[in-house]
Amino acid sequence: PDGELDYSGALESINARGNVTWEHDHDRKPYSVKLAAQADLLGMGAAQKWILVSNSFDASNLRNKAVYDFADKLGLAFSPDSTWVDLYLNGEYAGLYLLCERNEIHPERVAVADTGSTLVSIDIQQRMARQGYPHVIVDGDTALRLHSGEKVTEEMTAFWKTVDNAIQAKNGIDPVTGKHYLDMIDLDSWVRKYVIEEGFGNVEASAVSHYFYIDGNDETGRIYAGPVWDYDYALGSSGTWQTGTVQAFFCAKPYIWKETDTPWFYALWQKEEFRNQVIEVYETEFRPLLQQLLDVELDLYAAHLRSAARMNQIRWYQDTCPAEEEIQRIKEYLTQRMDFLDSVWLEGETYYTVTANRTDESVVSCFAVRPGDFVPELPGGNGEDAIGWYDYDTEEPFDITQPIYENKRIYVKREEPLPVTEGTLRLAIRYAPITGLLLILLAIWTTDWSRRKGTEKQNHERTKTNQISA
Repeated sequence: PDGELDYSGALESINARGNVTWEHDHDRKPYSVKLAAQADLLGMGAAQKWILVSNSFDASNLRNKAVYDFADKLGLAFSPDSTWVDLYLNGEYAGLYLLCERNEIHPERVAVADTGSTLVSIDIQQRMARQGYPHVIVDGDTALRLHSGEKVTEEMTAFWKTVDNAIQAKNGIDPVTGKHYLDMIDLDSWVRKYVIEEGFGNVEASAVSHYFYIDGNDETGRIYAGPVWDYDYALGSSGTWQTGTVQAFFCAKPYIWKETDTPWFYALWQKEEFRNQVIEVYETEFRPLLQQLLDVELDLYAAHLRSAARMNQIRWYQDTCPAEEEIQRIKEYLTQRMDFLDSVWLEGETYYTVTANRTDESVVSCFAVRPGDFVPELPGGNGEDAIGWYDYDTEEPFDITQPIYENKRIYVKREEPLPVTEGTLRLAIRYAPITGLLLILLAIWTTDWSRRKGTEKQNHERTKTNQISA
């Protein structure tokens, strides 16, 4: 605050960070920074690796920090410390960023034993294979990425399969090893992580960026949930169609991408001991902290960010709503979200679920609908081949105006591609040389026509210039 230099030193590297955030059509990119040596940046503890979160999908600029700070207050261990910074790259103002600790096994981060500890995160199998990260496949397309430098072994794969089997089993027992899920996970941390994901309406709950760790010093070998990470698509984010209503389940939904991958949190929600503890933590701890966030802390964040957020908007987002408006929208969303969860968890109100898939491979939205009420407005399908929303069970068009009296699954139906018959295939093969010759002649004609038009234009300009000179 007084302008004093906090740190000055060399960088070993600065790299691309994230998947969707990096690849999306945003100029304000996230970065992973590695210093030449460990340094204590802005009082967050000495470390070498740091993250510069761009918050490109978040006009408020505060979703990630608000949840990180909240998780720490809720008692979820090793929640990342962070602070906002005005970033300049090569002397040019690059925008408002969030400087964060990186989720890694480290004395100042995930402070567990140096040996015998493990840090993993849920991710997508295809992404892990494409990017070459070591990972364990546990269920369908769901993979666990290893962040602790270990190599994937048969023993490791068998361990996580046992965990998955026990969580998925109705009785909580892995049928192969006979182990109970409560003997393998730390129930308290998993409950707190669940409440955070569902409470803040995180679209990516159970899907990606969810961390778990094993502490080598813990003789029980239990798996702890956390640290928290990535809440761009939470707190009513307008960047995705699934936050159009507060009445939706993000953890308690039956699958993530498709039927072959059942989320851990959904399976846990079916178990009474887990469900009861979720409700207790929500009522006695989460809810009072959320009220404090709504009454006081969001306004403090907004006041702290005001000047920096305006400068950031001038640099990048002149056409978007100001940060103050987005923060007000977050307040409204969280207030309504709390009312909805009160009705579900504290008042025991009945809701039916309508599980909607916009495409065969898209993230699922799980709407909660009171008996006799209607599904909220659904988006159109993706692409010109989309016919409309259909019922999975009846294969009939789904009428959004019909009242709901049972659980339903709907999806966007697409036009069937024209079949390739043996006859059309033979014709295509037979006339392929002629088609190729015609395409070549067309290309030659187009090139010649363009050359002639160019010559005519040059002659016209030359004639015009001569007339002016004369």
